Amino acid sequence: MSSDVEKVKQLSDVVSVIGRHMDLKQSGASYKGICPFHGEKTPSLHVFPRTGTWHCFGCGAGGDVIAFVMRYGSLSFMDALEELADQCGITLERRGSGPETGLLDVLREAQRWFTERFRSREGAAAREYIESRGLSHVAETLGVGFSPEGLTNHMRGLGFSDSQIEQAGLRMPGPQGFRDRFRNRLLFPIRDRRGRVVSFGGRALGEGGPKYLNGPDTDVYHKGSVLYGFSEAASAARETGMVILVEGYFDHARVFASGFPAVVATCGTALTDVQARVLKTMAEDTVICFDGDQAGIKAAVKAGMMLLSAGGFPRIVRLPDSMDPDDFIDGKGMDAFMDLVERARGPVGFCAALLGGGFPGGVAGVRTAKRLMEVVSSASDPLVREQLLLEVQSITGYSRSALEGHLRYNAEPGRILSSPDREELDRADREIIAAAVGGGAIDCSLLSWLTVGDFRSTAGRGLFLALQRQMEEGCATVNFGLLSPEHGSVCSRLASSMTGMKAGDREKIMRRVENERLAALRVLLKERLPGAGPEEKIDLLRELQKLDRLRHAGKE
Repeated sequence: MSSDVEKVKQLSDVVSVIGRHMDLKQSGASYKGICPFHGEKTPSLHVFPRTGTWHCFGCGAGGDVIAFVMRYGSLSFMDALEELADQCGITLERRGSGPETGLLDVLREAQRWFTERFRSREGAAAREYIESRGLSHVAETLGVGFSPEGLTNHMRGLGFSDSQIEQAGLRMPGPQGFRDRFRNRLLFPIRDRRGRVVSFGGRALGEGGPKYLNGPDTDVYHKGSVLYGFSEAASAARETGMVILVEGYFDHARVFASGFPAVVATCGTALTDVQARVLKTMAEDTVICFDGDQAGIKAAVKAGMMLLSAGGFPRIVRLPDSMDPDDFIDGKGMDAFMDLVERARGPVGFCAALLGGGFPGGVAGVRTAKRLMEVVSSASDPLVREQLLLEVQSITGYSRSALEGHLRYNAEPGRILSSPDREELDRADREIIAAAVGGGAIDCSLLSWLTVGDFRSTAGRGLFLALQRQMEEGCATVNFGLLSPEHGSVCSRLASSMTGMKAGDREKIMRRVENERLAALRVLLKERLPGAGPEEKIDLLRELQKLDRLRHAGKE
């Protein structure tokens, strides 16, 4: 894969790619513009064409062209790589014309056929139903289709095999052999983060069969990793700083049709950790709005805990009992809905509000407090967990020490409940990393010579190991998109501000590291002297003399 990555980065002009999404103005040898990843009025994002990198000196985001596409589009590394490869006209070695590509072709043609049927005479009932729901004006935008009988025959006529149609999730076994999976259903296309159709969700228009039917997991679709409506919501969520999460296709369509496109839905499953991580990249403010019945409330709390675990701090809307977002907006209007969104509470506040008459005492109070602390314990971000703890303390009246003791008592083995080590990169470590990634290129000879023990800080050791892994995988330049946000920020700043170090500077750094190694070894040898026997003591003293000569030579 490393050759694919290098080829894509060489052919993707970083200024042109970033310039498609924001206004850039030349400033000396670099370009600058308003960073799209945090609110600002003065341009602080700089693009460096010579190194193929970018860095925001306001929020610290940065990397190469792939990292920008990943962050801007909330894409995975491979999705961003494939998107840039398509723009450059490159066929990736891993993708080629394999089975995944064939399934995407099947699904793309199926979507075309479904939408064509929706507009035809056959789709009259489907159009009437959409009109009755007041959603006709967004049907085309959302790609709504209709599935009569005949998809398999149509696909066969275009040369697709029954096996391909089945593997794409469009055929299924029945009492009398295989048949079309979606029949007499209103269809919603499910797209991946690149906007490609990967499956469908269908609502029955007649009697028989389940009311809603979702496509199965396939080689191109895993329902636990896809958010319905993502491709339409991504840019709007970035602009507004908020994304609304709902459960159903019609909930999504109603919010979307009412003028708020930053809305996504789960695909017939409870929110997964993968979906939670994607939501966190879309916007800082995630608002959960599920059905107002007990099942919806329970699912909303679980979704909130999943988002807390992913490092987010979601808010949850409480709808009137038995109403869903579609019902509420249809009956009370979008303004009333957005008022509920504005007043949405954090997970602890939402759960506390369910108590109604106040916090109970005695055994019931202990049980309730324990349930609230389950929510707190799911938070992975120390600051979020601190805020939730303060809320529980205020609601329950329990002491801080009692609540923290409960957390420690119930912590999973190995789980850290205190603030993580946020040690910043040591200055000496920063110089080493700068020499290793100056100009964005990986200095393989330097990284091979270094060891993890050469770094003074925890941050330095972690970044070194991450870069070493990339070198071992054959990367010639830093793949910022595969680094953690913290590591990527450090590397992008160093790579962007330097075009490589002078040979003399590099040698000085290596001599300093070598001297520190000798000094560390000298300390270990001296520690062994007091307990050594006569012969071992002579050997240790000889080694110490040798080290002193080497250190002296290294300083000359």
